[in-house]
Amino acid sequence: MILLLNSEVLRDFGKRMRERVKQDDHRRYHTWDHHLYVLTKAKAISKIEGINLSLEERQLLFLACLSHDVIYDRGKSDNEEASARFAVNVLKELGVNDQGLHDKLTKAIMRGTKHFDQKYKPITNVEKVLHDADLSPMASTYENFLRNNEELRVEGGSSVKDWPPKSVWALNLLANRHKGFMFVTKHGREKLMPRAKRNIRTYKASLS
Repeated sequence: MILLLNSEVLRDFGKRMRERVKQDDHRRYHTWDHHLYVLTKAKAISKIEGINLSLEERQLLFLACLSHDVIYDRGKSDNEEASARFAVNVLKELGVNDQGLHDKLTKAIMRGTKHFDQKYKPITNVEKVLHDADLSPMASTYENFLRNNEELRVEGGSSVKDWPPKSVWALNLLANRHKGFMFVTKHGREKLMPRAKRNIRTYKASLS
């Protein structure tokens, strides 16, 4: 059982996350809009899946969605760990010292959004909807897919020449992350996965 948070704490937490994200001039994809999108999409997936999240879980999802990419440094492989630490420290500064909540938030960020490390896979409902929401832009229109890909290139500091092999490597890994699937929810596998695979296939064909 974790501590339920009041609206003031949730508001101040969101404000602190937004302020930290907006400090970084290099962000193009992992912006504050991305965090808000993931929150909205995660709620939508929960509803589609018929997952009745408790108030505890809804608050945890809110915290995780708004903090999962709060730290995003180019070339670093521990951004998720750094984001979790930052989020937990902000909760402590806001007077929330519940270790159970801290642990669950850390696990949600690591299991739900550390997509390139096989040690971490979503287990709980919160982690699963966060995971699929974070990757759902892959299943958008092809135009949006290309725009997102370009934003990731610029954000990461890659040249136009160097980016294609890097992006193909990442896309191939993500497409087969979970035993041949990119997504973990039923909605993700039945609705999002076909669109994402089509985008990936079209993109790879454009490079040949």
